[in-house]
Formats: sequence, structure tokens, C-alpha cells
Amino acid sequence: LGLTGRGNYEILTAWLCLAAANGYEQVFERARWLLTRVGRMKYVRPLYQALGKTASAYAKFKEAHARAVKDKNTERVDIAAKGIAELEPKLSRLVIRVHESAIVDGLRIELDRQAIEKPAWGTPLAIDPGKRIITVTAPSKIKFETSIEVGADADSKSIDIGPLSDAPPPPPAPRPERPRLVADGSGQRTVGFVVGGLGIASVVVGGYLGV
Repeated sequence: LGLTGRGNYEILTAWLCLAAANGYEQVFERARWLLTRVGRMKYVRPLYQALGKTASAYAKFKEAHARAVKDKNTERVDIAAKGIAELEPKLSRLVIRVHESAIVDGLRIELDRQAIEKPAWGTPLAIDPGKRIITVTAPSKIKFETSIEVGADADSKSIDIGPLSDAPPPPPAPRPERPRLVADGSGQRTVGFVVGGLGIASVVVGGYLGV
């Protein structure tokens, strides 16, 4: 039917919500595109919910609420507040606990490639359901990466971050090749150099037997 290409946002949103809710994966990319182009909550809320992105929808409502308060738009304040109240009980959350022994200078913790700052460690983070990737790095340490599956409808998960293993020391720098004297058939001596292990370069440096 070509509905994913329609420019009418009401028709397009209704179709994308129906298709996404029924697992029709071909429309997901179009749905993500629409969410980056449309700011009106009447389109955003049902689409986020159809995609199962409750935390993303919640964040959008919080953003809309703050903007409406700033603009003194009471109608939009009420709409955003209702959306927040509706979604809050459904939010799934993840707690990232960092052991004291794991805290070193330069420690960086990422959730789906986004940095989680220290004030958020140990705090329940509202998160979209699905597979989430946690990455931990620090200077001179081996990177640690793991995944956790977060369910829908107020699921609660936690992960403990322990000390990272020390990275092995870097290999020693290669020793420079020392020139070696070789004699050629003409009775002259040459200095041979191995060049990158790929070939030999030589230059005449003097006479042999007094030449």
C-alpha cells in the first residue's frame, strides 16, 4: 500500500503504530525517522509506546512539560503531566552499582554507548525495554562489556561493577638493527641493512686490501 511513505502525519502515525505493535519490522526505521522530525505529543506518545520505548516517551513528556511551564501554556502543561503520570508506573529501571574497589581515575561507564556519570551510579535509571549494553573502561585496564535484558512493564534489573583487570604491559620497543660488514666479489666491503624485513639495502663504504 505504500503507507510508510505518506506525508500525512496522522495517517502515517496510525499505520506505524499498528505495524510496530504487530512486529512488522520493516516500518521500524521509518518510525524512528518520524520521531526525529515530529515534536507534537499526539504523534510521539503512541509511536513510542508502540515501539515499546516507554522511557523515551517519558523523557519526551518531561521535556514537553518543562517547555510548557516555561511558555506558561497551561493546556500543554496538563497534557504533558497526564502523559508523565500514565507512563511512570510502567517504567522499567536499571541500577548500576559500582564497588568502591572499582573506582579509579578515568573510570568510564557507558550504557548503550552513552556515558553514565558518577552521580547516577547506584540510582534507578528509567530505561527502554530490550537488550542493553554496559561498557566499563579505565586507563591501563582491560575493557569490560556485558549485556542485560530489560523487560517491559516496570521491570527492575541491577548490575554490579567490580574492579577491572590490569592490562598487560606494552611490548618492548624493537632494538635497532646494527649494520654488519659483508664482502662482495670485487674485494670491496659493504654495509648491509635489512629494511623492514622485506629486502636489503647496501652501500659501498670503502676499499678492501688497501683499494
